Amino acid sequence: MKPTTIKLLPAVLMLFVVALSGCERSENRNQNEELNNISWVVMHYSLGSNNTVIGATTLYYFVNGDSTVSSNAYKKLYYYNDEQHTQSIYEGLIRKSNNKMYFIPRAETREYTLYDFSLQEGDSFDYNYYDNSNSETHTVRLAVKKVEYINLLGNNIKQIEMASPHSDAIVFDTWYENIGSQKGLFNTIHMPKSGVGTIFLCAYKNNNLIYDNVHFDKCYYSDVDIEEVDSIFKTNKTFDL
Repeated sequence: MKPTTIKLLPAVLMLFVVALSGCERSENRNQNEELNNISWVVMHYSLGSNNTVIGATTLYYFVNGDSTVSSNAYKKLYYYNDEQHTQSIYEGLIRKSNNKMYFIPRAETREYTLYDFSLQEGDSFDYNYYDNSNSETHTVRLAVKKVEYINLLGNNIKQIEMASPHSDAIVFDTWYENIGSQKGLFNTIHMPKSGVGTIFLCAYKNNNLIYDNVHFDKCYYSDVDIEEVDSIFKTNKTFDL
């Protein structure tokens, strides 16, 4: 009986590992389903002399369809760049696992961490981001300055403030659990210094508003709204221009 048991044990272990792996993939797929019916509305702006707004456009991001890369299940991410949503444009692959969100840009194969919502106050971490402007990868060391739960449109949401590990005088970014960042959706820690940037305007889940930027009166801005956007920037000191 012992030889038989020994011979069968590796097979049993193999089945057990496969079962665990299957459960993990199933759990990740379930977390990915949480991304369904979410839309992120982000304004991209450009600045001229004296930090005057000279351009504004709004992108409406959403998921549509599934994909698999290296055994990981992803959602396909698209965006509209007009208010009428006439044409969708493919952006890349996005997934959620263990309270983190990951992203693979289009025409890329490497995965980047968008958010780690499991971070706690006092944690330090390396944030790797992909710079679309020059197709380069960068890393910045950050610390979690503050974590608190706030009421956001009637929901109790975890808010995470990021700062330098050497000085917490400047908050680089603020994340909202399972929603996104004040600065947009991608590369939120890194803001190019060439007079361009992004602002997170709104987020919807099942057509219900779950995030609303209190500094803006609407969820869509374009070049015809340049003067309005410029006025908001100049009268509000919370924007780091």
